[in-house]
Amino acid sequence: MVKYKKGFTIVEVSLFLAITSLLFFGVAAGVQSAIFQQRYNDAVQSFVEFLRGVYGGVSNVQSLNTGKTEKAIYGKLVTFGENYDTDGNKIEGLDERPVFVYDVIGNVEGASDASAIKSLIDVDANIVVKDNGTLKPVGVIDSFTPKWFSRIQFAETNFGEYKQYDGALLIVRHPRSGNVYTFVKDNGTIQVNEWISNNKGNPDTSENILKTQLEAGSFVQKNTDYCINMFEDQKNVKRTDVRIVANSRNTSGIDVISGDVQYKDDGSGNNCNGK
Repeated sequence: MVKYKKGFTIVEVSLFLAITSLLFFGVAAGVQSAIFQQRYNDAVQSFVEFLRGVYGGVSNVQSLNTGKTEKAIYGKLVTFGENYDTDGNKIEGLDERPVFVYDVIGNVEGASDASAIKSLIDVDANIVVKDNGTLKPVGVIDSFTPKWFSRIQFAETNFGEYKQYDGALLIVRHPRSGNVYTFVKDNGTIQVNEWISNNKGNPDTSENILKTQLEAGSFVQKNTDYCINMFEDQKNVKRTDVRIVANSRNTSGIDVISGDVQYKDDGSGNNCNGK
């Protein structure tokens, strides 16, 4: 009798390799998707924690001895989209622009019982001081860079049209009452570092960069939506909406709205999912 050795045919081997490849790429794609989602969630959470930290830094009014006159710290100014870094160097990459945080200072005396903005004007609120003939922000400048190359964008009018957020956030205490108020400027940021760089040769300038904006009515109370984006494709993606509710007094005014929530005409939904 002739005995034949059992083995796999070419067709069977091919099928095995094909199925194994499909399983491998399916698992790999699932792992990659999970990693991407975790990074996206991490980017959103880091931005939320950054905002919470800013609110936490707006503590009770503190006196600040500048050497000549006594000042007080009244809050924080957050700028998005500045063109220059703290060393006066131009930032070339749009997506790499950090978010800067400055102390807001003003005179201890002179505050009125008027609105927070009017009272800040009365105390000559500013974010820049003159130290030994040099203009510089008061105190230490904090900064935040979005994680995993994420972008902080506007919620634009037409779905799919997203632009880098370019504005400013002002979180301050009323110089008299101590109540916390939140104001937003979303028609362009305050170019603090560029202004300082341009005025290096004129340290005696009398211009108050913050007071000028306050007097112009640049800051208003309104809901502010920050769309967190990590997608190359600008259309048909679900972005998380980090919203600061109008006139937030503390971190409870920060809402994180999932990308699964739809946009609503009354503004209660996710404004990062198109209008």
